[in-house]
Amino acid sequence: MSALSERINLRTNAETKSLLTRSASFRGLSLSNFLLEAAQRMAQEVLKGQEQILLSQRDWERFALILDDDSVPNAKLQKAMNKFKATQA
Repeated sequence: MSALSERINLRTNAETKSLLTRSASFRGLSLSNFLLEAAQRMAQEVLKGQEQILLSQRDWERFALILDDDSVPNAKLQKAMNKFKATQA
């Protein structure tokens, strides 16, 4: 892990701070480490939900068939691919 040099500031109410502090102490962590651990775990879950696609068995089989299809793209698909490529340039 790289050196900790970045700072994040946040404000909360006394009730929430007390809850977080008590929870951190049960885990044997400082409040900062507890918050960082919890935030990292949540961030990974959010990204996992955005970067991972779950398919049913039927949809997976259809997807695999489409990937294996070596037919030439139709005009509509070709236009979509060109439009996408233009946005990536």
